[in-house]
Amino acid sequence: MRGPERNSVFAAKPRHRCALQYGLLCVLGTSVLVAVSDQPAFAQRVQFPTTSPSNPFATSAPPSTFTPNTGVPSLTTPAYTNPYSSAPQVAPTWDPYALPGSSAAPPPALPAYGTQPAQPNLGFPYQDWTAPQTKLVQGVGMRYTWIRRGGGADGFGVQDVDLTASLAFPFFFNPNMAPLLFTPGFSFHFFQGPGRAVPADIPPTVYDAYGQLSWKPQFTERLGADLALSLGVYSDFSYTDHTSLRLLGRGVGTWQFSPNLQGVLGVVYLDRLDIKILPVAGVIWKPHDDARFELLFPQPKLAQRIVNWNNYDIWGYVAGEYGGGQWAISHANGARDVINYNDFRILLGFEANGQRLKAHFDVGYVFHREILYISGQPPVDADDSVMLRAGFTY
Repeated sequence: MRGPERNSVFAAKPRHRCALQYGLLCVLGTSVLVAVSDQPAFAQRVQFPTTSPSNPFATSAPPSTFTPNTGVPSLTTPAYTNPYSSAPQVAPTWDPYALPGSSAAPPPALPAYGTQPAQPNLGFPYQDWTAPQTKLVQGVGMRYTWIRRGGGADGFGVQDVDLTASLAFPFFFNPNMAPLLFTPGFSFHFFQGPGRAVPADIPPTVYDAYGQLSWKPQFTERLGADLALSLGVYSDFSYTDHTSLRLLGRGVGTWQFSPNLQGVLGVVYLDRLDIKILPVAGVIWKPHDDARFELLFPQPKLAQRIVNWNNYDIWGYVAGEYGGGQWAISHANGARDVINYNDFRILLGFEANGQRLKAHFDVGYVFHREILYISGQPPVDADDSVMLRAGFTY
């Protein structure tokens, strides 16, 4: 589509009003969850035995027992066996609580000058991915989305089925760096409507077939990144050419201001008809262990832990999204075209995070829905609608 035609297509869209609605709803959700986060953490937490940073298989020693005859507490240190060593571990002979004048052994010598003792993991381990932690298959996921079709000629319903799998590979064979993740995916999109005649008709089904390569390194204690690049075919598969091939990606940097506050800045490349690049900016704030506020554009998410049930963390959240996609299609008369579907979403959802299985369920309101044609056909302003979505990753 040439420049004058394209400008005429997009000139009359009321973007400011919809963007204001989207902003007001995000601010309202932020205010509610920030008010809730000021209360003490209320999640039911499961207590586990504490472990030593140097030996994760050794549990903490039991509390000291009181001897009535002497009145001096005595420490009881159980012997244990290191699973990686055939020799049993021996309790230290130096007792820091021994009475003055006793024959206890002296304390261990300090390390020689110029050598550094082992440091505990402070939460910024430069993303230490050792071989036992990195599995080839990171997860297999499925997600289903339903957007109700409204009445009238502009009613437009959508059903999406997304299938993904993630594979991890060591970064240049270095097990101490974050791995490269390769995520192949395939999606089905089933359209109902809108009621438009040829040549503005839309095929009932389009597809996504892509592969994404992503990397999330932590360069220093504070500086990290989130990088991704994907190449795929987005079409109704009636034909494949350069219009059905799309290159998508993101480049985001992170800065850890404190253990509870992280800054995010970067861009995401969407490669759509009207929007090619969107900025990514904001902060991720964790006021306590039971709250996580991703105050980010264009995808905010404000989450609060509700309860810990059967080793699953149950969270509730309010989120916003910029949804849609782009596909190369053929009309009923054989003419080729490219369509672009865009919408804004406000979601209320729940997610359960377990050791292996993660699942979520969302209820949403979808607005500012539009369908654009590269051929110059008049755009379709679809009616606002409701959305249900559910998915899992194992």
